[in-house]
Amino acid sequence: MKTALENCIALSDLDNPQANPEKLMEAMETYRKQAELYHKNRKGLIFGPGSDAGKVRLQEAKNATLELPAKIEEMKKTIGLVTNPGASNASMATLAEQAMVEARNNGMDTFSIHSFEGKFSVEYLEAAAKDYMRQNRIEITTQSIADLSLDDEFIDIVSKYPSDYVRRYTEYNAAKEALQTYYRGLMEDQSLSEEQKKHAIDMLSDRELSENASKLAENPEFLKVYKENGSLFPVAWARRAKAEAYLTQKNGTKPTAEEIKELSENKVFKMIVDKNPSNYAQKWDENEKKAEELGEKYKKELENMTYGLADYDSGLLGYVFNDYDPDSSPNPKFEEEMKKLKAIKKANKAEKYRIFEARENLEDIEDPAERQKAEEQLNKDADALEKSVKNFKNARNAAIKEHLLPEYVAKVAFLQATQNPRTKNNICRLMATEMEQEKNITASILKNIKKPENKALLNDKNLTNMLLNGEIVDKAVPGVSKLEPKKAAVNRKQPQKNVQAGGMGLH
Repeated sequence: MKTALENCIALSDLDNPQANPEKLMEAMETYRKQAELYHKNRKGLIFGPGSDAGKVRLQEAKNATLELPAKIEEMKKTIGLVTNPGASNASMATLAEQAMVEARNNGMDTFSIHSFEGKFSVEYLEAAAKDYMRQNRIEITTQSIADLSLDDEFIDIVSKYPSDYVRRYTEYNAAKEALQTYYRGLMEDQSLSEEQKKHAIDMLSDRELSENASKLAENPEFLKVYKENGSLFPVAWARRAKAEAYLTQKNGTKPTAEEIKELSENKVFKMIVDKNPSNYAQKWDENEKKAEELGEKYKKELENMTYGLADYDSGLLGYVFNDYDPDSSPNPKFEEEMKKLKAIKKANKAEKYRIFEARENLEDIEDPAERQKAEEQLNKDADALEKSVKNFKNARNAAIKEHLLPEYVAKVAFLQATQNPRTKNNICRLMATEMEQEKNITASILKNIKKPENKALLNDKNLTNMLLNGEIVDKAVPGVSKLEPKKAAVNRKQPQKNVQAGGMGLH
């Protein structure tokens, strides 16, 4: 069957000197018989009748069985139009040239290959074909001009959109490519039933592809995806269609365009579909379960990191310093600052002890004037010590605020984001896919906190409350402040028999 088809293609080539209508009709008849034989007996199949490839071939054979007789009759009429039946041994190139000449002389209504109701001439179609190929950087040859100018869909689009056929036909081909990508992906989808896979195979036939591509090319949602994704649009549209199929199957009803867009553009959904194209639905469900488990884990971590913060005597900085563990998670810059302050702390401690001892020994001074003088000096020393201790605490707090507080705030902001209704799903799902992303997200929050425009955040008198009530998510996590409040889910469950992407022109 494959060899017979290849023979038909070779004999329809205008540049093939051996090609003529008589031989082509014989080859087409042979192909028809082979297709009919395969249709009945499934003979000559390399991959086996039960394989997906076999099902596609079977569908091709069915189409050939239905369509070829009409094509053969059409060819006979074409030959009779340009010359007498006895001249059917003339080359295809000669006959094509004669056909075009006669069509130009008599008008398209007499050219029986396609009927235009006399609207366009062959010359016009040739010019349109050249124009299309030129704008799309396709090599222009005698054969390519003939092929395109006689293409059913091209002719239909030129007749419908005479001033916009280049864009329209380009979009039609894009839609066709998107459909092929989508349905071929369905054939490998392990989550679909055999009936659904059979539907995908049926949709890959030339007739269905052409019809559905024409519809899809008119779909505003498809055109938007096509324009936004460039050469990657088939993958983007297939992903969108998978999102629709998943939501339809899960909810039992047709999803809205907003729901489809939200899922298909979800970063984690994209990752899962790209990595697991044949069982993305199962992996997405598994990811959801793991994300829920992580949400509970992060909730406990958040409780541990903020336990007692509201009533801590030394305030937020004291709490952060007390929470700091240099053994498990040392902060090099903070440790460097503390080394500098260590000598001051040691000196203050020694001075405090000296003053205490000196006060104890004041009574040993017999001369009242000397004793008073010594006491006054000790009071001055105590004042200086108090000032030194205060300076030490201020310096330590400054080091805590500069080096420890931002990291603490970033970590708590991350944990609060795992509990926030607007961000919980995406963050926990991402962690369920790639746990190492936690460091990256926390680092991005930390970087955002340290931006000059966010400097006031760490000095905000309500920072403790923001950390506890979750307001820190809007203040510190990049992009969250622009998100709209999460809408409550609407239960629209209705019975649905088949999983199809009908809303996007995929029938």
